[in-house]
Amino acid sequence: MSCCDNWDFNNITDFSSVDFATELQRNIKAWLDYAFLKIGAWEDVETGVNNDCGTNYYNLTAVDLPVGVGYKIWAAPRKDWVWEEVTYNSGQPIEPQIYVNNVLDTGDNFEINYPLGQVRSSTITSGNITASYSFRIMQVYMEGAGEWWFKLIDSMYNGETTPSNEEVYNLLRQYGVQPPAIVLETSSSYQEGAQLGSSAHWVYQDIVFNIVTENPHLRDKIVSILTLQNDKSFTLFNSDSGAFPLNCNGVPTGSQYTDLPGWKCTRIVNVGSSSFESPTPGLYIGRVRLRFEIFNPSK
Repeated sequence: MSCCDNWDFNNITDFSSVDFATELQRNIKAWLDYAFLKIGAWEDVETGVNNDCGTNYYNLTAVDLPVGVGYKIWAAPRKDWVWEEVTYNSGQPIEPQIYVNNVLDTGDNFEINYPLGQVRSSTITSGNITASYSFRIMQVYMEGAGEWWFKLIDSMYNGETTPSNEEVYNLLRQYGVQPPAIVLETSSSYQEGAQLGSSAHWVYQDIVFNIVTENPHLRDKIVSILTLQNDKSFTLFNSDSGAFPLNCNGVPTGSQYTDLPGWKCTRIVNVGSSSFESPTPGLYIGRVRLRFEIFNPSK
């Protein structure tokens, strides 16, 4: 056997490019965010109107900022505001409207950070700030943003005592988590050659969907939705294209994830067994493992 004197990496040309596991998780989060909206998983908030449980989600609270900062930020009780264009049962999410002392702002004085559910202004520095908006019922976290999940699991299984409800909810509040939520976790993977004499291959990547809810029925519903996705396929986008629908401040750029150039196609080829746990009263955990198949052509 001859040896080619080439010390380059195979299939990698740029260290700064997004790694495959992170790319897949970004796509899965975008898919889940959009798909849950398509089945009506959002809640509308209207200024001056409490929800069915009598809760006020429309009053925004000023965020403490360092002295001398030239702007103010207010945060809503619910984050993950909906920015996508979707329709469910002829209804659409509310386009956010900001009010100052009960008067609608029509002067574009506020910049809205949709993922954080915050508004920022350098021209308005005081007043009673309220908002009408829609927020996602289901929060989806990539593994890198799920630090709270791993702390939660560590406290439940590695601590000397099981954490109390108060300790659990203090942890969720610290990280701004509003169940129900899904945390994606990369698991095992393997490759299979596509044909002899070619570098083309199939990649099989397992992703664990860690589900956290406040009641067992909602947990079971989410588990059921995910386990029904076997043989589901969709087109992946390429993060290195840089054409994201949200900028670094969480402001929509005018496009949708479905508008991004297609990169590769993925298909769910296996649904693993689900497990159910209730380690702390009032918090319910489920796990679903999905296997994603992606074809990598020869280079």
